[in-house]
Amino acid sequence: MLLVALVGQVTGAVQTLGVPMIVAVPAVATLELGGVVVMANSDLRRRLGEQAIASRLLSAAIAAGAVTFNWAAHPDHLVGGFFSGMSALGYLVWLMHTGNQRRDRLRVTGGLPPTPPAYEVFGHWICHPVITSRAVHRQSRQPRHLRVPEGSPGRDRPPTAHRRDRQGAAPQDQNRRGPDHRRHRRAGV
Repeated sequence: MLLVALVGQVTGAVQTLGVPMIVAVPAVATLELGGVVVMANSDLRRRLGEQAIASRLLSAAIAAGAVTFNWAAHPDHLVGGFFSGMSALGYLVWLMHTGNQRRDRLRVTGGLPPTPPAYEVFGHWICHPVITSRAVHRQSRQPRHLRVPEGSPGRDRPPTAHRRDRQGAAPQDQNRRGPDHRRHRRAGV
């Protein structure tokens, strides 16, 4: 995507503006990558706790300028639209990728709640709408510290089991944890 957008900007700059190729390549590469670099800087500032609104707005303005230049620099606007679309697509894909990484980092540190379970449209919402809406409502009402992420080993255990795990195993459980604790459990000991 980036390469296609760069080709479009270079050809537009050479044909329309009459800029030599050796000057056009670094100039439009700076324009095309400028929005990404400024957004990377704002992402760093956001990790440090700032909002970085000015950096995000500048990044969007640079990306919009690159898209506009790609469209306006080509006399055939169908070709310019293709190159503009590739420029916008590259920026938006990168923006989504860094946003996903930011949310993942926040989830790991506890800054965001775990992702809720995904309910299929046909398998859940259409076939069982009442049950699915109850499950969604219960998940949203449950206190955050009691939520267990989907797919974790203790998903189906009662809340008391989670508390016991956090506090440590009870003394009678520790006595059974020998090399043959399964045999004693089967025998009823």
